[in-house]
Amino acid sequence: PEDRGEEKIRAYLRELDLPWPSSTEATRPQLLDILVRASLQFGMPVVWAFYVGRHPSRPSENTIYMTLEPRCIEWIRDIEALLARGKADDYLRRCAEIVGGLGQSYSTMIRDVLDTHFDIADLVRAFWSDTAVPQFHNLNDPDLRRAVNGYLPDESQLWPADEIVNLQPELFARLNATLLSKEGLRKGFKVFLGAHIVWMLSPMLSRYLTSAMLADMGLGSSEENHRILKCIQALEAMTPMVKWQMNLGAQEDTTITWNIMRLILRSISAWARVYGEATENQVLGAMAGVVINAFNMTSTWDMIDKAFIYLPNKTDSSFFNAYRRAAEVTVAFFKQSLRQPEHSIYHVPGICMVRLYRLLVGRELILENYLTSSPLYKPWYPKSVPAAIAGTRLAEQIYEILWFTFYYNDRYQAAICNMALPASVHFRRAFKCGPQNRLFTNFTWPDFLASSTTTAAP
Repeated sequence: PEDRGEEKIRAYLRELDLPWPSSTEATRPQLLDILVRASLQFGMPVVWAFYVGRHPSRPSENTIYMTLEPRCIEWIRDIEALLARGKADDYLRRCAEIVGGLGQSYSTMIRDVLDTHFDIADLVRAFWSDTAVPQFHNLNDPDLRRAVNGYLPDESQLWPADEIVNLQPELFARLNATLLSKEGLRKGFKVFLGAHIVWMLSPMLSRYLTSAMLADMGLGSSEENHRILKCIQALEAMTPMVKWQMNLGAQEDTTITWNIMRLILRSISAWARVYGEATENQVLGAMAGVVINAFNMTSTWDMIDKAFIYLPNKTDSSFFNAYRRAAEVTVAFFKQSLRQPEHSIYHVPGICMVRLYRLLVGRELILENYLTSSPLYKPWYPKSVPAAIAGTRLAEQIYEILWFTFYYNDRYQAAICNMALPASVHFRRAFKCGPQNRLFTNFTWPDFLASSTTTAAP
C-alpha cells in the first residue's frame, strides 16, 4: 500500500457521491443508489451487498442476491476492539484528517458514525444468521428497482413483477425500516458509509492508517500479516476457485475426505432409517447431488484459467488498481444477460464467498484444508479421529441441506409436508396434514403469507 493513499481514497469516495467526512442530508433513493453502485458498478460492495449469482431454482439463469457484506462483521469487531481501548475516536479522526485535512475536530462526524455503528451492530447481532431462510424479494419498491436497474445493462433490466433473492430478510427489513427510512437516521448512515469505505480501503491504500489502527488495538506486531491477509481476501473474492485448487495441491491424500464422507453418509442413513424406509430414501436422494469443495475437488488449473478468462492480465499497476479493475470487469461480465447468461459458472466471485449460497445453489459442502492436513491430522490416526474433527463440520452442513429440503419448497416457503414423514399417521395428526397433502406435495402453512414487499416468507 501507499504510505497515506489519501488521493485514491478521496477519488473513490467522490465516485460514490460521498462527501465524507462532511455530513450531508440523504434520501432513501440516494442511499440505495450508493449501495447498489458500489456492488454492481464497482464490484466492491459496502455494508449491504448486491451480488450476481446463479438462480437457486432455475440453474440456467442468473439473478441478483442481496445480503450483509461479510466485511461488515469485521468492521464491527475492529471498532469494538478500538472502543474497548478508548481509541475509536482517535482512529476515526485520523481517517477524517487523511481525507478532509487537519484543523477540524470532526467531533460531530465521529458521534454520527459511532451512533450508526451501534445501531448496525445491534441489528446484526439480533437478526443476522448464516443459516437464515432466504426470501424471493419482489421489486414493487420503486426506489430499490430504480437503483438496481440503474447499474444493469438493457438486456438484464428488472420489472416490478421480477424478484431478487434476499439472503438476510429479517436484517434487511430492520435496516430498511430504520437507517434507510427514518429521516433522522439517514444522515448518520451516509456518513457511516464514508468511514466504512476508508476502513475497507486502507489495507490496500494507506500503510499509515493501517499501522495506526493496529497499534491502537494493541496489535502493532501483526501489521504485515494483517495487510497480507486483507490482500489475500481481496484476491479470493475475485478468483474463488484458486484457493480450493491451491488447497488441493497442498493436501497429501484426498482419500481422507472421501472416507470421512462415507462415514457421515452411513451414520445419516442409519439415523433416517429410524423414521422409515421412505424417509431414508428421501435423505439419500437429497444427498446424491452433494459435492465437496468445488466440483468434488476434480477441477484443474486449465479449467480455472478458462473460467476466469474475462479477467484482465495486465500487471503494470499497483495492487489496488489491479484489484479495482478486476472487480469492475468481473461484475460487468456476470451482470450481462441475467436471464440467458453465456456461461455456466455458479462460483460467481463475490456471492460464492457466502456459505449459504454454495449450500443451496451448488449443494456444496465446504471442508477447510487444515482439517485434513498436518499438523491437525496424521496419516496413522484411526478413521474415527478425522471423522470427529472434520466430519462434524460436514455433518452440520448436510443437516442444513436436509432442513431446507424437508421443510421448505423451492421458493423457501415453509412446506412441512414436503418431507417423507407425512407418511406417518402420527405425523399427519400432529401437523394437521390432510389427505390431500401427499408425499412430496408442497403444503405451505397459511400463517406464512407473503408481505407487500416479498413473495415468500419463512
